[in-house]
Amino acid sequence: MALLIAGAFVSPLFMPPNPRLLHTRTPAAVGLAFEDVSFPAADAPLTLRGWLMPAPDAKATLVMAHGGGEDNRSLPYGEGLELMRDLVGNGYSVLAMDLRNFGESDASPD
Repeated sequence: MALLIAGAFVSPLFMPPNPRLLHTRTPAAVGLAFEDVSFPAADAPLTLRGWLMPAPDAKATLVMAHGGGEDNRSLPYGEGLELMRDLVGNGYSVLAMDLRNFGESDASPD
């Protein structure tokens, strides 16, 4: 995939990597109990990391993933922790993940 920037096509190989935004808050900051979880990636020797916030007698578990750029599982630009608190308060467990190359999840070697 190539991108059009200022009238020129630029390969993603020549674009600077996104800086990693690490967490400055956890679900505890909004009163949520949580546990750190991790999963191996299916296609590479990487570990993906997240938080599990259980709701008592949960209706369902929602999986939340962040956007791109300088983001992470706490979704700091969209009040993500507050959204997760409201979801848990309404009976939904939440699994919030950092995708590879973001937050605390491992980076791909390429």
